[in-house]
Amino acid sequence: MPLYETTLVIDSLLEETVITEKVQKYVDLVTKAGAVDLQVDRRGVRKLAYDIKGKDGQWRTQADYTFLFYEAPGTAVNILEKQLLLDEDMLRTMTVRYDRMPPATPADLNAIEAVDSSRDDDEERGRGDRERVKDTGVDVDALDEEEEG
Repeated sequence: MPLYETTLVIDSLLEETVITEKVQKYVDLVTKAGAVDLQVDRRGVRKLAYDIKGKDGQWRTQADYTFLFYEAPGTAVNILEKQLLLDEDMLRTMTVRYDRMPPATPADLNAIEAVDSSRDDDEERGRGDRERVKDTGVDVDALDEEEEG
């Protein structure tokens, strides 16, 4: 069976218990439809890259993110996606099929997040991309002159 990753972007104005119940509903649905090796990674409320209009017509700037990793037949994915489309509290969803490469595990995602947060620390200390490039030995000023000339 192919590997899938489904991303759920849920309206963060809902109560935490309602969000948890919705996630559990979809976990049960995909499991009942034949999914195996199911992993759930709740990432919590995050800022959106762009505003998304909710069912009440108001714009959302943040949402609750949940990732489902599983192996399933295509029919299970079709059933899940159909139900997700009908749920008005889902701001966005996306399912990705992996033919050869297994999806990232929650531990891998935490490692990536740790690297991103260290980069944020550098930027807070005033070290941006320019200083990181200088650390590699590249003459940044010469590159700037080439772009200008």
